[in-house]
Parts: sequence; C-alpha cells; structure tokens
Amino acid sequence: MKNKLQRFLLFLVLLPKFGYAYDFAVDDFCYNILDSTKHTVEVSEVNTVDSDLYIPESVTYDNTTYSVVRITFFFQGNSIYLPKSVNDVDVSSLSVNSYWVDEENTVYSSENGILYSKDKKVLIRYPNQRSDVQFTVSSQTDSIADYAFAGCALQYVTIGCRAIGNNSFESTALKSIVLSDGVVSIGNLAFSRCSLLEMVNIPLSLEQIGKNPFHMCTSLCEIDVAIGPAHFIRPDGVLYTQDGKTLVCYPAGRKEEEYRVGYLTTCININAFAFASSHLKHIEMPNSVRYIGEGCFHNCKN
Repeated sequence: MKNKLQRFLLFLVLLPKFGYAYDFAVDDFCYNILDSTKHTVEVSEVNTVDSDLYIPESVTYDNTTYSVVRITFFFQGNSIYLPKSVNDVDVSSLSVNSYWVDEENTVYSSENGILYSKDKKVLIRYPNQRSDVQFTVSSQTDSIADYAFAGCALQYVTIGCRAIGNNSFESTALKSIVLSDGVVSIGNLAFSRCSLLEMVNIPLSLEQIGKNPFHMCTSLCEIDVAIGPAHFIRPDGVLYTQDGKTLVCYPAGRKEEEYRVGYLTTCININAFAFASSHLKHIEMPNSVRYIGEGCFHNCKN
C-alpha cells in the first residue's frame, strides 16, 4: 500500500512537467511513437524556460534512434528551429517571433523568420509575436495559408498573391488592406474580427469570395470596387456578385438602421455571415431571395 501511495505521489510531482500521455521523455521533450517500424516520432510536449527552442532531428531511447517528423506541442517564446526531418507542424500552437528551418528540410523553408513551404509558394505562418505594423505579401508567393496571420499586430498589409486562405488574417490589428490586381480568391472569413479595418478595395482580378471575409469587421464602412469589367459590384455601397444575384457582404461599420436587399439588383442568394454585427434594425427582403447563408444575422444586436 505504501509503495502504491509513493508511486501516486511521484505521478503528481511529474504531472506539471509532463501533463499528458506520451511514450517516452528525453531531456525537455516528450515523444509519441508514430511508426515503430520506420522509427518516427512526434514531439507532443516541451518543458523549458528557453525562449529559443531547437527541435532535435533525432532522439535515442531504449537503444533505438527515432527520427523527429512532427511537432504538436504548445510553445510561446522568441524563436523555434525546425530540423530537416520535420514534415508536419501544428503552427496554431506556436507563438513566436521567428521561425528558422534547416536548409535541407524538404517541406518547409523560412525567410526573415517567416515560415513558408519549401518552394516559398505558400506563406504558412507569419510570427504572431512580432510588433511590426506593415508587411507586403510578394507576388512571388502564390497563396496565404489558413490562419497564417491570425492574431498578428500588423496594421497595414499589401497582398500581391493569388489566393488568400480561410481565416488568414482573423483577429489582427489591421487598419488598411491593399489587394493588388492579381488576387483571384479570398477564403471564408479571411479578415474576420479585424475590428479596426475601415476600408477595403476589390481588384478587377478577384473572381471568388468565400463566406463573408469581413465578418465582424465593425469599423468597415466602405468596400471599393475597381472600375472596369469586375466580378463584383457595390450598388448602394454593399458588395454583390457582378450579376447582382448574390449579396456577398454588408459593411458592418455602416450606421444605417434599415436596408432593402436587392434595391438595384435581383438578389437570389445572401452569403453566409453577410449582415453579421451590423447596426441594422430592419431588413427588407424581396420575394426573389431563395437562399440565406449560415450566420447571416450573427451578432446583430439591434
């Protein structure tokens, strides 16, 4: 009985250091075996006070050497180094100022501390601990990954890539976005909860917009559409598809209390979250409307 109690007390002592299930621990890292035949592991937990974290390429335990291929732990610090062996990173759990990647890594690369795909065509994660307020996504980059800039301090962004992923800039400090001609698609809720964002431009090149990308942008009063053969229009300042059949987004920062859907168009569809967080008290729907997307009136308190 005494031995059982001692083992239980030892477990309680170790719990704060390594709080969840793991296969083995070496130094400050906890590992889970992914494939016992290929000898691959993931780092599932880390316990260190160092602000600069170096992930080992391999680890030896019980006379077996394993290759570290995945990291899934939470870490907040200055920087993280990814060895050439790592091919899967849960960036949502990392809060750092810089990413550094071994040049021989075949999946990831880094430039100026920003995490990219190996060919730098996809911007995977901008360090959310940085205090910089301005950044340009180069046209050399093809796309921005989901949540790539989420929670960043950036205020002014110019985007030159073709595709913007889902929730890419969610909850950032953005005040201004410049979408360069060449941007083709914007994913679902791409700029959601950017409460300081006041104005957005829609370039002629833009062809696709997902669920209201400006969801809960409560300062957004104006959406400017480039003059020319655009895929979108803005009658009465509200964004519609070019044929007028889909209402894409009603700017949540507008102070009007009433709005008539399709006043200058024949609207059939209303996009998901289209009126979210608006000040409207009354919305008149024409008989032509056949579809209203999810969360269309989310957080409409009036």
